[in-house]
Amino acid sequence: MGNKLIAMIKDNFQPLSEEGLPLILEASIDGVLGQIASGLVSFRLSYKQRKFEENTTQALKSLLKRTRKLDAKLDNLTDEVRHNIAARVLPITFDYVQDELELEKIEFIINGFESAVEGMITEESVIIAYHDVLKELRMAEIRKLIEFDLRNINRELNINLDLIMDRSREGRRTQSTVSGYEKYVESKLTQIGLIHKEFEGGIVAGEGVGRPVTRLTEFGKNLLDYFKMLELT
Repeated sequence: MGNKLIAMIKDNFQPLSEEGLPLILEASIDGVLGQIASGLVSFRLSYKQRKFEENTTQALKSLLKRTRKLDAKLDNLTDEVRHNIAARVLPITFDYVQDELELEKIEFIINGFESAVEGMITEESVIIAYHDVLKELRMAEIRKLIEFDLRNINRELNINLDLIMDRSREGRRTQSTVSGYEKYVESKLTQIGLIHKEFEGGIVAGEGVGRPVTRLTEFGKNLLDYFKMLELT
């Protein structure tokens, strides 16, 4: 009983052997170009290592804060489900932690692990699908997605009202820039399948009734719930 989460984490962070720098690149290029190329490779690996350490530390801190809660859930699972979470879900989670560019999104990724434990979701294709979509989204786009949740409609109106009221030249330029960016974000969210347009009065005799509104798709709602995005806003 208890400490199952800690054991899972330890099992997934055994020391790994390093193959070292890609020396083939350095050996295949002569002179100054070779030195520059080698330096760029070292810089890239150094950056990736720092990012890996920063992301992993943030993720582990987030996980460890939930130890008691997650252990209580894990204790109630069958051995098979618990094994699948340890062998599949946790490694997949840290694959996405490692590659994430925005530190703020680490909390969402760990929320996804928590949701998988709570819902006994161990199907790799489902978990990867959610994480692939999250990986495509920047934080600004996630905030825009949350605005389409009906519970957050007042905040969207307040933001737009502030922009509309600023009629200075700079204000109009800012409003135009923001409007263009928001159209790009809405197009992206639509293409991914997170939002769609519908008519307030539905469809009658093949015609839309009322004004068109943009709302979350079922997948969009599921994504918000899976990563518990509304809890962090």
